[in-house]
Amino acid sequence: MRFSNLYRKRTTLVIVAVVAGAIFASLTDENMIPAPFPPLILIPAGDFLSGTEMKTEYNISTSGLSEKSPFLYTHKDSPLKKVFLNDYLIMSTPVTLDQYAAFIRDTGYRAPKIDKIEWENYHSKYSFSISDRYIWIDQEPPKDRGNHPVVLVSQSDAKEYSKWLSKRTGRNFRLPTAHEWEKAARGIDGRNYPWGMKFNPNLLNSADIGPFDTTPVGKFPTGASPFGILDAAGQVYEWTITMSEISNYFVKGGSWSSIGCSSCKPGANNSVQQEMRHIEIGFRLVDVGYR
Repeated sequence: MRFSNLYRKRTTLVIVAVVAGAIFASLTDENMIPAPFPPLILIPAGDFLSGTEMKTEYNISTSGLSEKSPFLYTHKDSPLKKVFLNDYLIMSTPVTLDQYAAFIRDTGYRAPKIDKIEWENYHSKYSFSISDRYIWIDQEPPKDRGNHPVVLVSQSDAKEYSKWLSKRTGRNFRLPTAHEWEKAARGIDGRNYPWGMKFNPNLLNSADIGPFDTTPVGKFPTGASPFGILDAAGQVYEWTITMSEISNYFVKGGSWSSIGCSSCKPGANNSVQQEMRHIEIGFRLVDVGYR
């Protein structure tokens, strides 16, 4: 049965829990399968401190892309400043393979993949063979990785998923702005990482401890942000809709191959070309139409 036929025409959003000041939302109805997206967390309206107090020591060589790569750019960090945002809902984790697969099966949209020529154009420090574990075959995701974040999606791919999900749920999903992502990831007090000021390799998926691969989402609950956002440091870079001064788009959060992890700071600024599909880049969405 096609995925779209499993939905009822009417869906109901209910608030199901309040945890550490964050509101989780879920679709509920008898005989309805779970909605194909992570639980949502409410980020309340108000100011937050954006930027950094000190220069980021991030170096491009601490990621999977080499210094020769024309695709990942590190930008000068902005000083700390107050930024006001209206309230919004944001996914608690990145979109997973299983959740993205529902979109692929329902629409026939192209599945995440990359070929050797495209890989070599990225000037990755790793051989093409490392991508094997992430590539879909015959429109089906890699086995036994359904709860890992989806990767090899361009910003355009993520936007198409958000359009589909909005239509299927009657909601208004889109990629977050860089500020929306940053506030959800670090809270309002200007901390360097989701959990506090100091880096702790035990609280995220980075190359400092490993496994040098994506992991199931939500595996590091003690690394959550003050709002309860998970996987906001390490795991995968995440797309935003904010354009940089060189007409790329900011990606946030660092990845499983990051070392350090200055690139994992919510205030760090890195950007890539819009159509890049990489094994270190995934996404989560915001919902600004729930009011």
